[in-house]
Parts: sequence; structure tokens; C-alpha cells
Amino acid sequence: MCPVEHLPLKHLADKRRFYKNYWKNDELRNIRPDGLGEFPEGWDVRAYLKELTARLPHDSLVDFGCGYGRLCRAFAPQKYLGIDLNPGAVKTAAERFPTYSFQEADFDHYPPADIYLAYTVFLHLDDEVLAEVLTRMADSCRKYLIIAEILGREWRRPGTPPVFNRDQRDYVSLASAAGFRLAWEDARPYQHYQSNPRFADKNTDLNVLVFENQRIRSNRDQLKSPAPNQRAFVVDTRALGNL
Repeated sequence: MCPVEHLPLKHLADKRRFYKNYWKNDELRNIRPDGLGEFPEGWDVRAYLKELTARLPHDSLVDFGCGYGRLCRAFAPQKYLGIDLNPGAVKTAAERFPTYSFQEADFDHYPPADIYLAYTVFLHLDDEVLAEVLTRMADSCRKYLIIAEILGREWRRPGTPPVFNRDQRDYVSLASAAGFRLAWEDARPYQHYQSNPRFADKNTDLNVLVFENQRIRSNRDQLKSPAPNQRAFVVDTRALGNL
């Protein structure tokens, strides 16, 4: 299949169709590349995400682009829903982790949840499609959006799948347009890349950006102001601290 940059895709609907068809037919080739192991980061990402989300008050979480479910055990089964465009990945996830919930996704349905997690997912969507995804997501993400991936436009390349890595300011701009505000950020080494001299001129950290949904917060504040003894809806960066 040709990469998206080499296709005459002028319309958003055509791009959405391309991405959906690509990932539906990919099986697990690019979700679980051969030879990299379960955690190419070099450390157990689940422990980090468990601690991070424990500091963000929530009752529900959507793992957007969950793949075969490798991150699900970071979260309580009753709070977790994994969604993915790839039906083979969703089937594998459900078989491997029967106490967790998974479902096939599309670009039109975003289940409501307090937290949306996009872990190394958005780099596979071009800016136009991502802008639409974030706008739709803002209607369903009640509190926090967590984006985790390697930042840096120097990683961008054509290919199958194409890669659209961004700088932090790119994400701030796209997310702000959808109603999200950057509240906290962190960086951890991604050892698969740090140990390879080929990538010495690139950022090799896994960057974690936590956004707060200002749009829903604003609507909520207009409807009802919090009582004096209620905690305001805001990311407490002191509570997040240094994970």
C-alpha cells in the first residue's frame, strides 16, 4: 500500500478511509514489530502509567489505539476500555486479557471517559486528520488527555505506515484549537533508540504530555460553580511532581 503522502488524498474523508483500511489490514506487523520485545522503551511502561493516572482523579479511561492490549494492566479493569482500528489487534487483546474491555474503533465514535490515553498513536496521523480527531475527542474526554510519544519533526518520514512526529509546540497548537490546555509534561529515555548511534542526532526520549480539557471544564463551570468544600477541576502539578 502506498504511503499517504504519495496518494492524491485531497479530502479529509479519503485520508480517514486510507488510515482505517491500512490499520485494519496491518494485523500486528507495525503494532508489535519483530525483535523489539514487549517493551522496546527498556522499562515497564505500565508501572509509569499506573503511577501517573493514579494522580489524575478519574473513574474511566480510554486507551486510544490500544493495539493488542500491552498497556491495559496499568489500569483497573473496571475503569479501562481499549479501542483500535485494527480488528485483529482487538481480537488478540480480548483473548490475552479477558478481564479487560476492548472494541473496534472508527473515526466517528469516541466513548465518553475521564481520561484519553494516546500512547505512540498520533504520530501515525497527519495534521488534518489529527485536528479532527482531537476536536471530536474533546467532546468525549471529560478531564485529561495524555499523549506519549517521541517528539521531534526530525523523525518525520514517508513510508508504510507514514510517520508524522511533532514538536511539543505542534501538539500544544493542535490541542489548544480543540480546547485542551497543556498542564504537565515529562520525558523518559526510550532505550531502543538511545542505544543506537544511528539516532544520535534525534530526540530519543519518550515525551509525556498531560492536557486538561478546558472546553468541558468551561461548560461545567457555567452550569454549576463548585461548592466551597469541593475540589476544583484542575491538574495539580505538585501532585504529579517527578514520577
